[in-house]
Amino acid sequence: FKKMYEDKTYSLTWTPERIEVSDSGDLGYTYGTYKFKTANSTETQSEQIRNYATIWRKQIDNTWKVILEADF
Repeated sequence: FKKMYEDKTYSLTWTPERIEVSDSGDLGYTYGTYKFKTANSTETQSEQIRNYATIWRKQIDNTWKVILEADF
């Protein structure tokens, strides 16, 4: 992935549509759309827009960690 992120013709953006956290505060999810853009050697751009869902778990140090991510 490092090589892909260093590529200046590559772009990935997320647009969350919904964010929910459980009553206990230790699990959450987001879903929405993401846009993936690339350009080839002739500068022809390709763009894909897809849906995603991500499940998060709160860690002991209060940071959040992705435990499942899917696109569809």
